[in-house]
Amino acid sequence: MKRVLHIFPLCGRAGTEAVIRFLIRGLAAEGIESEAYFQRDVGGSDLFRELCPIHFEADRPLVDVLREGNFDAIHAVTSSITIDVPEAVAASGFTGPVIASCHNDYIIGWNRCNANAVVALTEWWARKIRPYTDVPVAVIGNPVELDRFQPPAESVPGKPILAWIGRSGDPKKNIERFKKVIAALPPDQYDIRVADTDTRDDPSELFGELTDRVSWYGRLHYTRMPSFYQEIAASGGLLLSTSDDEAFPMCILEAMASGCTVVVPDAWGSEEIVEHGVTGLIYRRAEGTAEILALLQRVTDPEFRARMSTAARTCVVQRYSLNEVTSQYLRVLREAAALPRRTSASARLSWALRSVGFYLHRPPRSLWLYRPRRAAEALERALRANDAGRKQQVRDALLEAGRFFPVVYLRPWRAKFLLRTLLFPSGRGR
Repeated sequence: MKRVLHIFPLCGRAGTEAVIRFLIRGLAAEGIESEAYFQRDVGGSDLFRELCPIHFEADRPLVDVLREGNFDAIHAVTSSITIDVPEAVAASGFTGPVIASCHNDYIIGWNRCNANAVVALTEWWARKIRPYTDVPVAVIGNPVELDRFQPPAESVPGKPILAWIGRSGDPKKNIERFKKVIAALPPDQYDIRVADTDTRDDPSELFGELTDRVSWYGRLHYTRMPSFYQEIAASGGLLLSTSDDEAFPMCILEAMASGCTVVVPDAWGSEEIVEHGVTGLIYRRAEGTAEILALLQRVTDPEFRARMSTAARTCVVQRYSLNEVTSQYLRVLREAAALPRRTSASARLSWALRSVGFYLHRPPRSLWLYRPRRAAEALERALRANDAGRKQQVRDALLEAGRFFPVVYLRPWRAKFLLRTLLFPSGRGR
């Protein structure tokens, strides 16, 4: 294994792109070269060019990059761009292993005809994926830059910091829950800090009458994130996550590596990283604000907080270091290379017959109950936005409700991808 091509839509500075950069660094330490292919640049090209050659869809089609790159493997993070991977692999005659990494929702259609392995970030995602594929599904978390994210040298007396990090415009991050917590807290108990990756000129649009209680950091540059976490840890404060849906929350991992106390919801992703009462605290979303406030009270105990912070750092070092994650990807690459794809007409026909029932497959019970609740919450947001005369927010909330409504499972672009996997055999196999 000498050269790997990484594929993702956006060349940016967000969590998934950071993980790809870390993996490129880890593979380079093992003597493996990388290149990256993106649909468009959203401000991260300088970071990637420091590591490896990069390509963009507007400049060169994927099939040309595959033909000329002499790659030994493809690592494609599942997204809208990966619907083109099977066709490009077939057209280029690429015969190496194809690894599909599931960083968020899984695209039904990856199978032994077009892929050699699938990677899920958590066991929850792996359980969700396995009924829909016949390739091995490995569970590999994301790596953390332990040299950048470290605990503070000493504590700083003063008011503890209560921090929130996320995209406020994404309903899945549920900043409304954070606002309810702020409203329920005494005004002077915490220094409340918000780092919001959704660019806003006026935070009062989001926080309203709570704005004066919030220190607004907006879109923090990645170079400032280590000090942001260290200030939280040194103050004796905590990072509160309110997300209802996380593939793998990098801000939680980075905070744990930095000695921060973390309080997270019982949502897939977060609850597999944090061990309740040992490396952090987990609240039940169904219990609402009251349980979060009770956990915040527990964090005021300095000895308890110190034990959790130490255990959290140890957990990250053992499970999510760059060396550990890279070794797991290398193992998957080796195993995938030994599992040839099935590209015969009979194999594709067999997969087509099997796939008919996939869209009728009942999802896990937790997801089945979760979707209508999320749809109802989105409809409630649409009504509130309508009362406030915010048309764009009404539209966004209605789209969110439609996405989560229980009968909406088949998206047109997913159907397109499924058809492509049946029509285009991915390189030579058996």
